[in-house]
Amino acid sequence: MIPRRLWLVLLLWALASCQNQADHSQVDNAILYVHRTTLENSLVLHCFGTDEETTLFATLDYGFVGIPQWSSRFDNIFVEVAMPLSMSFLLKVEPDKSSIVSDVLSINQPNLSANNDLVFSGIQLNFPANPDIYTLSEDNTLTKITNDAVPNTIPMWSANGDKILFATLQENEPELYDIFEYDVRDKLVQTLSSADSDDSFPKYSPDDRYLAYISNKNELVMLNNSDNSVLYNISLESDIIFFAWSPSSQQLAMALGTIKSTNLYVFDVTTQDLQQLTFMQDTRNFLPVWSPNGGKIAFQSDMTGEFKIYMMDVATKAIEPLSNREGIQEFPIWARKGKFLERLSCE
Repeated sequence: MIPRRLWLVLLLWALASCQNQADHSQVDNAILYVHRTTLENSLVLHCFGTDEETTLFATLDYGFVGIPQWSSRFDNIFVEVAMPLSMSFLLKVEPDKSSIVSDVLSINQPNLSANNDLVFSGIQLNFPANPDIYTLSEDNTLTKITNDAVPNTIPMWSANGDKILFATLQENEPELYDIFEYDVRDKLVQTLSSADSDDSFPKYSPDDRYLAYISNKNELVMLNNSDNSVLYNISLESDIIFFAWSPSSQQLAMALGTIKSTNLYVFDVTTQDLQQLTFMQDTRNFLPVWSPNGGKIAFQSDMTGEFKIYMMDVATKAIEPLSNREGIQEFPIWARKGKFLERLSCE
């Protein structure tokens, strides 16, 4: 029942933010995250080793509601922001300025392709309706992919940019979602999931070999992306709150549990083994993101009372806080080489 789940409200942004393509331009010694205080909301870049930090952008006008994303040339940062009247927009942050991407659409759950094309779930302003899936090219060409009487949500590009995944509410079953795939070249849509299940959070693997999604809260469905055949469907003991592909496409970092308590796990795609990484009660550990070399996982946790960013060594399971900066820290993403990183001595 996606619209009514608190964890979905917290995590819809995350699907869009997850990088679905292995990227060697990322670096293992810097993290970008969202910082919140009563005074302002900001994007902060943190450098390991020196613990140097710099605020890239700060505002009092609106709040960040999703993990920041880098453009493929690493010269811009995109982040979903909440505006008055419950509208959400996409903010483009450049080294010397910032701007709203579109002033005619309320943009939710954006995802960038390798060619800097955006896909998102959007609603036209002044024309209340169910959200549809749109693409916006770098030259500002807007294309509407769906036109349905039911909501279409959480879109995601394939690594090579030829397909788009999204979830659609079933017309006759208002509590259930189905997974669909749109072929960009043929402009065809096909259903990938069962009509009698509640399916959400579809994600391509970074190498485009696999496609995974959550079914009925606690089932992980794995498909072969070449022909969409089901490789396996595994029921877990706890609900799957979130998962993220490793850069090698061989593992998933998973947050399992309930709204009030989640722990982190690693799932092996080949052996289907599930290894628990954290063992905490009444603590929310989630939004895990892999380092580019797969050796570390950054995640947010309220283990000390409010959300902070932590780093885990995958081999030793050692955990350490990212920063001692006061306030809420959330939505981590690994930094990429480019104009922003030049501000710090990380390179």
